[in-house]
Amino acid sequence: MSDEVPEKKIDEGQRIVHVGVASMLIGGAICLAIGYKVGGPVIDEVGYPLKPIAERQADGAMLVTLNTSDQERWIPFSFELGREVPQGAAADVLIRRHYWQVPGGAVSLDVVPLADAALSAEPAWIADGLSDGFHANPVMLRWYDYSYWTHLLESKHEIYAIKLRGDASRAALIRLESYYCAPEGSGCMTFRYRMIDID
Repeated sequence: MSDEVPEKKIDEGQRIVHVGVASMLIGGAICLAIGYKVGGPVIDEVGYPLKPIAERQADGAMLVTLNTSDQERWIPFSFELGREVPQGAAADVLIRRHYWQVPGGAVSLDVVPLADAALSAEPAWIADGLSDGFHANPVMLRWYDYSYWTHLLESKHEIYAIKLRGDASRAALIRLESYYCAPEGSGCMTFRYRMIDID
C-alpha cells in the first residue's frame, strides 16, 4: 500500500488554503477601509496649562491641573490644601498618568452638574484594589472613553465623591475635565472639585 497522496488531493488542499488566505486579506482590507471612512468616536479634548495650586472659579469650585505624566511616580494631592503634598496622611489621592488611588474610598455620582451633585444618606465607599499589577480605585478606572482610532482619552464628566484620608467627616466632589496639557501633550490631569461635609 502506497503512502503517497494523490496529486489531485494536494492541489485541492492548496487551493482551499489560498482561497482562505485571500478571503482574510480582502476582508481585512474592507474592514480597514470602512473604519477609516466611518472613523471612531470624535475626541477633541481641551488641553489645560499646568496649574499645580487649585484656584477658585466663578462658580465656587476649585480647578487644578497636575503633571501626572511620570510612568513611575504617584502624585499625592490634598483637596483641603489644594496642592501636591508629601506622601502620607495629608494625601487624599495619588495620581499616576490616568490612574487614581483613593485611600479613603470613592463612589460614583453619575453625570450631573458638579454644583448639584450630592451624596446619598449611606454611600457605599469603594476601596482601592489591585489592577494591572498595582493598586488603583476601581470606581475611577474608567473615567474616560478611549478612541482606538486616535488613541485619545475623553472624560465622561462623571462626578466622583472622594472621602478625605485624614478627615472621614469630609469629602471632595470632583469632575475630571481633561488628560491633556496646553499647548500640547498628555499626562496633565485637570479636575474641578468642591468640598462637602458628610452627614
